[in-house]
Amino acid sequence: MKISLASFRLLAVMILMLLVPSGWAAVAVSFSVTSFPGTQTAGDPGSVTETALSASSATVTDYTGTVTFTSTDGLADLPANYTFVAGDNGVHTFTSEVTLKTVGSRSITAT
Repeated sequence: MKISLASFRLLAVMILMLLVPSGWAAVAVSFSVTSFPGTQTAGDPGSVTETALSASSATVTDYTGTVTFTSTDGLADLPANYTFVAGDNGVHTFTSEVTLKTVGSRSITAT
């Protein structure tokens, strides 16, 4: 039996729809860390806002996964792993929870 490419694509989409129910939370493919001051005195706490983003860079408002922070500052105090809740709508602010302790240019990453 031969199947056309168009029929195969339609079948693949239908199978995917069966495997990923619409009630499941969307998947974030990246995170945006913002709000940390551009210049910060080493040792002073700062705040960051974490946003779960889709492949098209839109906020994933129903994201309920966990985020982990890392920094190029090995001495940094960072927020503990955080699991987003429905009320976050894909965005959460960590108020005064980040302290970079090493002088110089440092970065904060969320995964």
